Amino acid sequence: MFRVAARDPGPVGAARHRAERSRRKWTAIGIATVLAIVLGAGSAVLIVEKGGLAARLVGPYLERRASGHRVLIERAMGFVARTLVRLDRGETGPVQNDPN
Repeated sequence: MFRVAARDPGPVGAARHRAERSRRKWTAIGIATVLAIVLGAGSAVLIVEKGGLAARLVGPYLERRASGHRVLIERAMGFVARTLVRLDRGETGPVQNDPN
């Protein structure tokens, strides 16, 4: 039988291979991150709904737990806490005075 020698990809081929491998790695990391966020949000909704917890109580708890962590985590939990409180209390619009 004939043996075909492995072809050296050269510097351009090797760089392309590294770039493709890096792109696949970051794609997998991105998918895993989105999946974790979706599962976390779903779990939080399930716990709040099934546990009978008030969202206005969970919001401040999340802010306390996130304090002292990285800025990204603190800001994200602050957003989630404000959203939970707003959803629990309802949208508060401008007060309309009755002219009568």
